[in-house]
Amino acid sequence: MNTNRQTKTTLGHGNDESLAGLGWQSAHGWPMPKRLELASPEWSVDRALRALSQGTGLLWQGDFVAGRTLLQNVKQRLTRKTRQSRAALEALPWPDRFHRIRLQRAQTARQLGGLLIEVAPDYCLEYRRAPDAGWHCKWPTAAGGKRLGL
Repeated sequence: MNTNRQTKTTLGHGNDESLAGLGWQSAHGWPMPKRLELASPEWSVDRALRALSQGTGLLWQGDFVAGRTLLQNVKQRLTRKTRQSRAALEALPWPDRFHRIRLQRAQTARQLGGLLIEVAPDYCLEYRRAPDAGWHCKWPTAAGGKRLGL
């Protein structure tokens, strides 16, 4: 995984006026989502999974721990679906099975990466009960002295 690729863009096309002008940065080089919605603790796992499956980015607005719980529940649901579909992959020859499994993992990672958090310019997470991530984001990595991306 190459964390040196970073994409920075300004979000100016959100569904909500409060999303206009937000910056976008991806350590994986992923493009910004075409649609954004504000997600809150009232969102169910089904609703979040439906939006993430359609490629909508969810900007979390709420308690940090509740957001992490939603992310874990979505991951659990996606993992369960992957296990069920993996049984059908057993009939495929090995190279095709390998590529299908890799594709499923990439899709799962892409969907989980759609739950977004807002990071302040000083790398501070301004959510209730959020960890202090500023030090980790500012500290240079051992390989190459480059800063970590979000």
